[in-house]
Amino acid sequence: MSGVNHLLVIPDGSRRHAKREHLSQQFRAESEESFRHRLVGLDRGDATTLARRIANFSMTGEDPMDWDRRDELDAVEIDVPAEHLKSSYQASGLVVDSMLRWVLARGSIRILTLYGMQAANLCRSSDEVIAFLDVESSYAETWSRDPEIRSRCRFTMVGDRSLLTSKRGNPEFQTAVARYVEGTDQLVRSCDGSDLQINILAPYEATWEINQAVVNGHFDPAKLLVQDGVDLVFRSGSQGRSATSGAVPCQTAFSRLVRSLKYFPDCTVEELSRAIDEGAAQRLRSGL
Repeated sequence: MSGVNHLLVIPDGSRRHAKREHLSQQFRAESEESFRHRLVGLDRGDATTLARRIANFSMTGEDPMDWDRRDELDAVEIDVPAEHLKSSYQASGLVVDSMLRWVLARGSIRILTLYGMQAANLCRSSDEVIAFLDVESSYAETWSRDPEIRSRCRFTMVGDRSLLTSKRGNPEFQTAVARYVEGTDQLVRSCDGSDLQINILAPYEATWEINQAVVNGHFDPAKLLVQDGVDLVFRSGSQGRSATSGAVPCQTAFSRLVRSLKYFPDCTVEELSRAIDEGAAQRLRSGL
């Protein structure tokens, strides 16, 4: 994997994965016609397309999306039960954990940046925010106890933590935030290795990081919290979406990009490995 020192991973698609799982369950319980009426936010053509896609997924486990179109799951307006949100974020967590261990075993990548949470994600429902906070807390706790990760990795949390102190009245939400802060703080303290630097962007917004690098009204790149330029960006579930969703824009100015059409919970380490090897083989050009 020559030429990839810094890998940025954008694990997109967990929310749409949860929608698909919920709709698949609903589809099995009713007729296709009545199911289409559930697809609020879609015109009849898109509703028919999505209904057929969900029907196929329900029967075969394969998702026959027309990737030349936008993803209808982005537009459909449904309330996804917490159980499906939790399941999808847990599946994403397994992929992140496997990928981190794969990167560590390969040894050629020295910096791994994970886009763990956008600042805008905190505007979602309490159930959804709790779901991904719980998963991220669980892995922070697991990694901080793992002898190999403790001795070989170093973690940096990059994000505006003041955004986590939302005044939501939900005690469960406050408990989830407290666990997340404690778990990630412990992770940073516990791991002092030098083989792999891991930056976790959460909750991250590009303007916030750039503002941190403004000194006396002048931008100072040395003040960026992620210091090294990104060699390769891997993004999942990327149909109709930007390349990086605003992640570390100064550091990705000349990055190579590999996209996966699968939602992140459906990705495997083998697929990530092939995609990253293909991206590493790309010839990098800067300028016109």
